[in-house]
Amino acid sequence: MLLIVGDSPNTKADLATWLAMGVDFDACGLNRACLNYPLAYRYLFSFHADEVRQWVPNGSHVEVWSHHKYPSVNHVKLPIRVSGGGSAVPAIYAALLKWGYHKIVLAGVPLSGPYKDLFFPSFQRLYRELSPAVRSLSGNTLDLFGPPTKEWLNDIC
Repeated sequence: MLLIVGDSPNTKADLATWLAMGVDFDACGLNRACLNYPLAYRYLFSFHADEVRQWVPNGSHVEVWSHHKYPSVNHVKLPIRVSGGGSAVPAIYAALLKWGYHKIVLAGVPLSGPYKDLFFPSFQRLYRELSPAVRSLSGNTLDLFGPPTKEWLNDIC
């Protein structure tokens, strides 16, 4: 189970909801989320390869991923070309196709406000492909994918 953590006004409430569920998980922070919401992150994913190292918490052994090649990025190549969706969509594909996760929960990735028109259409376009594996805790992505129910969480892929 992978929790992908974004940096939005919803993130703190989403994390409280998720942590109260008591599920074992790995975490992937998007962009600044690793600094703003302390968890034991396994991954940091960002489109912003030139800025990503400043978002790695001191003493962290997080794997840094991005689409773009840059000296400070550990891994850069995804098995498919992904466009749109900000950092979240390629992070989902990295989780599914490269890191081996079958279930992904989005926290702090509501894609509302100014991000709705910019990034949400990619999620809508990819709904059929992503919906078996993705759930969300808030906003437009919650409306699209639904919440991580106990049944979904306990269903073995």
